[in-house]
Amino acid sequence: MATHAVDIQCQVPVPWMICALKLTKMLPIEEMKAVSEDTIRTEKRIKAEEFVGRDLALFQKRCERHAKYAFLVTVEGPDDEEEACKALEEDMASLRKWREKTENATNDFLVNYRSEVGSMVKEAIDTLGQPKDENILTAFWKYLTHKSSTPFLKNQSIRALVPQLYTRLKEAYDKWLTLFQQHLSDDVMDYLVQEEFKKQVKGLNIPAIVKNKRDGIVHTAFKSLVAEHDATECLRVTLYQTRYSEYRCTREDFTEDVQYVKLHDVSQTSSVFRQTLYLPATAEILHLSRFHDLTVVVYVQDSNVKATSFVQESTESLKETIVKVYKKSDQLLTRSFPKATLLCSFTPDHRLLALLHSDTKVDFFAFHESYRALERAHETVDVSSPGLRTPVHQLVVFGGANHGIALLDSVGQLQCYYVRTKQMPQLTEHGLQ
Repeated sequence: MATHAVDIQCQVPVPWMICALKLTKMLPIEEMKAVSEDTIRTEKRIKAEEFVGRDLALFQKRCERHAKYAFLVTVEGPDDEEEACKALEEDMASLRKWREKTENATNDFLVNYRSEVGSMVKEAIDTLGQPKDENILTAFWKYLTHKSSTPFLKNQSIRALVPQLYTRLKEAYDKWLTLFQQHLSDDVMDYLVQEEFKKQVKGLNIPAIVKNKRDGIVHTAFKSLVAEHDATECLRVTLYQTRYSEYRCTREDFTEDVQYVKLHDVSQTSSVFRQTLYLPATAEILHLSRFHDLTVVVYVQDSNVKATSFVQESTESLKETIVKVYKKSDQLLTRSFPKATLLCSFTPDHRLLALLHSDTKVDFFAFHESYRALERAHETVDVSSPGLRTPVHQLVVFGGANHGIALLDSVGQLQCYYVRTKQMPQLTEHGLQ
């Protein structure tokens, strides 16, 4: 975790998460064990019970409302009576079917409730005496010869009889209601729950659901682990902009020992991204050059070796020089030197690299043609001469037939050295002119 930035939204494999949680003793084992095929089925059954409970409550409320119209306890219009009777017939047919499935009989009065109402209406007609009202007889005959949803209230003469029958009609309704509630037994409830449960689990891949739920538990625990880590170790990013000749280098330094270096080609009109280098956060870049698809970078970093001073009873970090070569995104070469380089320069003409590792001493190295190896190309040269003012401010390797190096001291004087002839001419004053 010390050198990696983790985005928890990416597809981190679950086994990796489990390993990390095990190492930190944060794996929720008991919570994962609590998820099984039995618990999934139990959840589905509970949902089925809740669904059926709500559905039956609506069913009961609907039937009680429609029955008031059917028993003429609620009197509005014939259309309302007919619509309520049709709906109640359908619901009673469903209830009869459910009770048949549970091997329970259905009381005949629960289904043929309108016959009770018809008997009361007939008795009321009989009490009118002779001769009977032809309109009433016609209406009652239609009731006897048509289905039970045929409305009584469609005939005004029968409608006029309803108020005097209200008490008996209300008693019949209450009797039917008690019977109806008794028929909604536990057996019916259990049957409907089982049927709904079958619907909910049909086609389900329960083992896959168990796996997904357990993976979700792991994912949540892993997010907590990362959040806890982030809370204790904040990540700080520092940005730097550096220009190397026609190249611009953007550094992003992270406190977690990693540095991203983005390299761009720079012209007068544009800046084109070329490459990203990953370097240690302590790396101090001395040189960066790019030609064709090759990139040469030289930097200084803290060495793993510590220099101990017995006099001062303290330790001091040593510096080392690292040379890397990349071909596109592939690293071809890494070479380290146990010295802190002050200045360096490189020319692709002779594949020559010059390193100034003290005030005046320069080492020369040459790359193989493949750039997979780096070897010493010349003995160490001391460029000190009378009048040279240290520290040296600039070091440049130049090519050509008589290639070499040029150094610019602190007051602008120029000192050259030619590698092939091993000659070092006199110091040139005003080297910048």
